[in-house]
Amino acid sequence: MKGTWSLSAFLAVFGALLIVSDVHAIGWVAQTSGLPAFTSLNDVQIHGSTVYAVGESGTILKTTDEGQSWISKADPDVSSMLHAIDTYGSNIWVVGYNVRMKSTNGGDSWDVATGAGPFFSTNYDVDFVNSSTGWRVGSSLGIGFISKSTDGGSSWTSQTIPDGTPSLRDIHCVNTSTCWAVGDEGTILKTSNGGSTWTAQTSGTTNLLYDVYFNFAGTMGWVVGGDGVIRRTTNGTTWANPIVGGGVLPGTPHLTDIDFVGDSTGWVVGAEPAAIFKTVDGGVNWVSEIPGTPWDLIAVDFSTTITGWAVGGNGVIRRYDATPPSAPGGLTKTSLDSDNTPMFTWTASTDNTGVVRYEYSIDDEPWIDVGLSLTATVGPALEDGAAHFIVVRAIDGGGNISANATTGFVVDTTLPTTPTGVVRTSPSTDTTPTFTWTPSTDNIAMGEYRANILSGGGGLIGIAEESTGLVASYTLSDATPLAPGTYTFWVWAWDAAGNRSDDPGYLLFMVDAPAPGDVVPPTAPGALTRTSLDSDNTPTFSWIASTDNVAVTNYEVQVDGGAFMSNGLLLAYTSGALIDGSHIVGVRARDAAGNSSGTSSLSFSISTGVVPPAVEPPTPPGLLPAGFLIGDRVKLADDGNPLTFGDTAVFYLGADGGRYVFTNDKSYRTWYANFNGVKTISVVDIASIPLRGNVTYRPGVKMVKLQTSPTVYAVVRGGVLRAVPSEAVATALYGATWNSQIDDVNDAFWTNYTIGIPLTGYADDYNPGAESTATPTINIDKGL
Repeated sequence: MKGTWSLSAFLAVFGALLIVSDVHAIGWVAQTSGLPAFTSLNDVQIHGSTVYAVGESGTILKTTDEGQSWISKADPDVSSMLHAIDTYGSNIWVVGYNVRMKSTNGGDSWDVATGAGPFFSTNYDVDFVNSSTGWRVGSSLGIGFISKSTDGGSSWTSQTIPDGTPSLRDIHCVNTSTCWAVGDEGTILKTSNGGSTWTAQTSGTTNLLYDVYFNFAGTMGWVVGGDGVIRRTTNGTTWANPIVGGGVLPGTPHLTDIDFVGDSTGWVVGAEPAAIFKTVDGGVNWVSEIPGTPWDLIAVDFSTTITGWAVGGNGVIRRYDATPPSAPGGLTKTSLDSDNTPMFTWTASTDNTGVVRYEYSIDDEPWIDVGLSLTATVGPALEDGAAHFIVVRAIDGGGNISANATTGFVVDTTLPTTPTGVVRTSPSTDTTPTFTWTPSTDNIAMGEYRANILSGGGGLIGIAEESTGLVASYTLSDATPLAPGTYTFWVWAWDAAGNRSDDPGYLLFMVDAPAPGDVVPPTAPGALTRTSLDSDNTPTFSWIASTDNVAVTNYEVQVDGGAFMSNGLLLAYTSGALIDGSHIVGVRARDAAGNSSGTSSLSFSISTGVVPPAVEPPTPPGLLPAGFLIGDRVKLADDGNPLTFGDTAVFYLGADGGRYVFTNDKSYRTWYANFNGVKTISVVDIASIPLRGNVTYRPGVKMVKLQTSPTVYAVVRGGVLRAVPSEAVATALYGATWNSQIDDVNDAFWTNYTIGIPLTGYADDYNPGAESTATPTINIDKGL
């Protein structure tokens, strides 16, 4: 394999090095040999999972980790130029200038024979067909020789070749009988009797031939040499230029080595200039592969179509790499939608030779290199109020590109409008006053209102800011009544992107002392009952009258944590239209002095079968298979048995391009009333959508418990569970029938949830209806 390149070629390459940088090649990855400068490597041999390389100054290198590290296996007493290496079983043979070497322990020790051949001889190649029989070829004072060993290289016998045969550079044997040797002046010799006789064949060129390779059957072979010469035989006897039209390879480099995997796929390397070419049609057509080095390439070896190495001048080692990295995982936006230079993170890709950089593109703009960072901050600022998408990919040292990781997002820097029209709707003597306001608007979507009560001068009085969700009303908790005095009510609007209104809506108000002589509140209304069906979305309620030491003057009704509305002295109430899901109604009584009773509460459910429209984000191109959108529910095709249709797994398509499975019918029906609108998807399409996880219960609809534990939990956004501390709290949240609104969760699915802090009571920090309303889609629940 492999002659050594000339000094003139070395100097030419060194000159080129001054102006040509060593870059990574497409398909070829640079590896570090650790050799002194200008030390050439002349041959490379793959032996199972081990690779060897030999070269100048007695160099012998070995790697067992695919070239991540190369260690020296040189014999300290050998400093000659080494030209070739061959392996068989546990045997390794190396030959070079006036030396031949053998190891049987992976190169840990060597048997060395110097003066190994005719006078001033150079052994250019060695080839063993089994552990005993092999040949070596070379030159002595410009005259070629062939020697054969039948004892594993311990002894050698010279063979007779035609008179005047010039230097021989390479030999390839397919069995113990048949070999070809090539060399200077276009020489090709063949033996069919184990070397007893060698016969010259016509190569059709007088150029130096550096290498010969045959398939295992010995029916197809190639030789390469100077000035881009390639010859092929399909019968082992006659040779012809296989290149289409009888041409030569671009740049006409000197071709120094050739190797094939099968009869079709092969590579050739060369020098002046450095070159690598690949063929997939037996050598008729060749495609250049950028070697990524100005230094001459001298040898190449492949064990499979994706496993190969090339070596050459200045200690160059290149590994072939046609395997792309895995796609970056977990692509996530870590900044708020209000950030117009958003930040993203992802998890590292894996690759057989190592990722060298990541790139991202926003909205099909040019790719931006972020090196090995797993984060990207987008800039310049993106368009406000628009949907965008980001694509991230990994690239390895061979230039192979991973599949894309993609996610869509929006940028919203526009503030919501300030809440206006703030009014108090409860009496001036009410120590837990109620306020309403005109809803704010936003260019994309509102998020919530946050309300607080301050002193008349705007100072804090120990009442925490509280979210009312998207409900434009607020009632101070019974747990923190106000003393008579002057106060300021504040309410801020926040949109879904996290932008806060410029100013709060506010109202200066007073709490008056109750009328003298009557400080006794009425009793709470009794037996609060719903008198309509679950399917009625305008439910009706009734209750038993309160009593008072003077007289009840008014009943007030509250639905889903909204404002208390006056109901006069009527003992029945009809609600406005409500969406499907869990809700809560409260009723309290007032007397003429403004004293308020405690609130009687009842939890109930609406189930009309009508699914309200939910706003899903736009679907970026390529995120999902054609015909499918973010928010779609999909299942595989029906098997034709109507009894099993409902048992077919249903998946939700998330904004992260993944699919989430509904674990059972009960959890599904907290999100959807029926299976209308579920799309059928093919096996191929569903396999292209990664499975991200399971769908958890919709917040506020049901309570849940582990099958093996009595603790009952309320569900909040993101699958967070908050323990319900008592039956009294459960009754306040879900009414007298609370124990019929608990679902058991199988132990296997409990890991889908996380445990949060326990509830302290409905009025303080949890409203089932508000939780459900604030989580209209699974994307919102999972924060996608």
